Amino acid sequence: MQQLALNNYPHPVLLDDDDFNWASLMLGGWYWHQRNGVVRNGERGTETLARLILRAKPHQRISYIDGNKLNCQRANLKLAKPQPKPKAKPKPKAKPSRKPRGTSGVTGLSWHGRKQKWQARITHDGRTQHLGWFVDPLDGIEALDSRARELSLPVSGINFDNLTKDQRDTFRRHWEAARGDE
Repeated sequence: MQQLALNNYPHPVLLDDDDFNWASLMLGGWYWHQRNGVVRNGERGTETLARLILRAKPHQRISYIDGNKLNCQRANLKLAKPQPKPKAKPKPKAKPSRKPRGTSGVTGLSWHGRKQKWQARITHDGRTQHLGWFVDPLDGIEALDSRARELSLPVSGINFDNLTKDQRDTFRRHWEAARGDE
């Protein structure tokens, strides 16, 4: 075992006797590179000492058994097995949220401050459909439920087909009271 001095690093590289003989004769000398280990600028660009010792092909990876890139003895070097590229994991599809959000508490119905009206929108197959502007939020909910039934989507749970005008008014009062409009 012999030690070969590097041009830019205080610690020498360890080499077998046979490899020291030809490596020490290389013009330009050897340098320490943080990522690649011991390198030199050769005829074909940057060459690593370990690759030259093992005569590794461009696609082959070098592994240092003890993890020390300054130990370039043949007993410490081996060709690493090529690792297959990991397959990209498919992103999990987000489950559609049916939780009420926004100002109304009903999915798809929100207050538009500039127009001073309720806007009803429904999303189906990734596309948002505008259902209209409403002064009465219950009309917007009714439009949402009607379109949801047409598209076979879950509805808000209010069956407007069976409500009388008095029941609608009662519902509106309770809904507005729950929101704090009164």
